[in-house]
Amino acid sequence: MQRRNLLKWLSAALSTMCASIIAVPGVRYLFATVQRDTPQAVPPQRVARLNDLPIGEPVEAAITGRRRDAWSIYPEETVGRVWLVRREADESAGSGARVDCYSSVCPHLRCNVSLDPSKQSFICPCHRGRFGLEGERLQTDGQRNPANRGLDALPCQIVEVNGEPWVEVTWQEFEPGISAKVTMS
Repeated sequence: MQRRNLLKWLSAALSTMCASIIAVPGVRYLFATVQRDTPQAVPPQRVARLNDLPIGEPVEAAITGRRRDAWSIYPEETVGRVWLVRREADESAGSGARVDCYSSVCPHLRCNVSLDPSKQSFICPCHRGRFGLEGERLQTDGQRNPANRGLDALPCQIVEVNGEPWVEVTWQEFEPGISAKVTMS
């Protein structure tokens, strides 16, 4: 082998090695944004004392938890909001208080639903979609409701903590713009 060919071969090998040293981390950096974690089960979160919820009047509560974007993890941040509606206790059935929980995210385009000033319904500020206090879609004022489904109900339960009843909610997010209630992964 001639010295010139040996130097060409060594130069090519060294160039390839340098390029791969730079390229491999660069490619991993670019693909890190599209990698998704496997969804983890979200534990129920205590959001409000039952005694602080007036019967029949919606109360908004924040859900806090861990949020992750492409490169950072935020351990304690507001990840969503819910509307809690306390219902009257059914004394004839012997059951205690009941609380319904609805996501504050509009199922149409994921805008935050707010309480109408009359406190008789929820309204989406983006497209004026209306929802009743039971979470159902409403057709009012001659306008078509653009949402394909009612507000998304979330699992909630009443638990005793140090002798005081609290409302616990299991947070979930759902696919927008479709009529079926499908959990986002």
